[in-house]
Amino acid sequence: NHFLLLSSIDALIWNKLGVSIANNGENEKAIHAYYQALNLSPGYVRARYNLGLSSLNLNSYEQAIEHFLIALKLQTNCRTSENIWRMLALAIDRLKRSDLVPFLVTKDLQRLLDIFHISETYADAMTSYNRTNINCVRERIELFEF
Repeated sequence: NHFLLLSSIDALIWNKLGVSIANNGENEKAIHAYYQALNLSPGYVRARYNLGLSSLNLNSYEQAIEHFLIALKLQTNCRTSENIWRMLALAIDRLKRSDLVPFLVTKDLQRLLDIFHISETYADAMTSYNRTNINCVRERIELFEF
């Protein structure tokens, strides 16, 4: 249990490091930090979302879309998911895939997952992995935002 707590805290720190690096315009380096966070906690939605943002900033639209879709699959907070849907729409627009707009309007996540060949098994595995533990730790850590 102590290891799980430490790895969850480490994931939060790696994500915050990635944000700091991305804010300096070094998105390629930030991506490395986000992957470190996800290696420690594959179900960490915020790190997945930030990975999508950095990919979008690097004009890697398909990668950004993949990360946003996985983040939506993992997401449980409706308010936050609106931000993810907006960024997903931006990435799809930049990819020039206007044929996908109807799926964005209806928020047909399953259809978009199918179109981009994101396997249910992959997304479901990350959904269940460590979700409860990272959320509990995150609630405690957010008291100490830096």
